[in-house]
Amino acid sequence: MYEHQQNVPTWNYIAVHIYGKVTIANTNEEKLEILQQQIKTYEPSFKQQFEQLDSTYTQGLLDGIVALKIEVDELQCKEKLSQNKSQRDRASIQQKLADSNDKNLQYLAKKMK
Repeated sequence: MYEHQQNVPTWNYIAVHIYGKVTIANTNEEKLEILQQQIKTYEPSFKQQFEQLDSTYTQGLLDGIVALKIEVDELQCKEKLSQNKSQRDRASIQQKLADSNDKNLQYLAKKMK
């Protein structure tokens, strides 16, 4: 895969570090509010089905959830995507990742482009 035989593998990654004050939601009402916001943001098509769930079932789910809020003070992001490799190696690595069946590796390949 690498242009030169004397080389070591590269590990590509995208990382986000969040620093801040964490507050744990202690009541089911707080948990439900957070859960509803998550559904609204990430799975709006599930909202109607969620609202039709039996309340006993929903309460059981809420009892098993640890919900939290983070008041963000600092956000750090880093991408390590073979920048230290030659153009030829980067192209080879990107192609291998793109050819993978793993969606995460395919995503890294797109980010490398």
